[in-house]
Amino acid sequence: MYVVVLAAGLARNYFVRYQARLQETRRLEAEATELRAEAAELHAQVTDARLNALRAQLNPHFLFNTLNAVSTLVDEDPPGARRMIARLSDLLRHTLGEGDDQEITLARELEMLRRYLDIMEVRFQGKLEVSIETDASLDGALVPNLVLQPLVENAFRHGLAQLQAVGCVAVRAVREDGDLVLTVRDNGRGPANPVREGVGLTNTRARLTQLYGARQRLVLNADQGGGALVEVRLPYHTTPQRRTARNA
Repeated sequence: MYVVVLAAGLARNYFVRYQARLQETRRLEAEATELRAEAAELHAQVTDARLNALRAQLNPHFLFNTLNAVSTLVDEDPPGARRMIARLSDLLRHTLGEGDDQEITLARELEMLRRYLDIMEVRFQGKLEVSIETDASLDGALVPNLVLQPLVENAFRHGLAQLQAVGCVAVRAVREDGDLVLTVRDNGRGPANPVREGVGLTNTRARLTQLYGARQRLVLNADQGGGALVEVRLPYHTTPQRRTARNA
């Protein structure tokens, strides 16, 4: 009888300790899950801060270059300078209207790009041809806010600035193997060898990395037909992607 009571006591004691350990394990697991969630949220906040900082660098860079273009027309073509200022003001209103959104639809991005191209058409005074090729099915695809403008600006500044002939810029958006591919071609002098990227492309590359990690690509090469070709490849998606330690 004593042995039975002792065994029962030991069993109960073991069960109590087992339950205590189990509860502690569950508590630690819950705490670890909560900490991982907090860490992921903090990482996302830091990523957003980096992206905002990059955009803060990009927008003044774009504005500075556009105002430089305006200054070249003040003496040569005052009416053209006034038109450019009016179009720049219109573009800035729409750009600021996007708020802090890191991604916008491709349709919206192309709309803002066309406003920028309106400014450049005044600057080039009839010596610019632009084509934009896309499909309506891609209108809802999400892309980084102001991703195309630096690519096109690069064509103007480094490819077409000294061109005597008519400058040509071709923008294209297609879907390939689950990716959205954006390309900008020009008929300028082509990139230097070795390729040197300016502020716009450097910041765009950094933003793409922050948004999509290894699932993105930005390549600047000489085009086979002359000039330069910039290609951006990013995941095709129509709903915002949460940025965490995994995809940052």
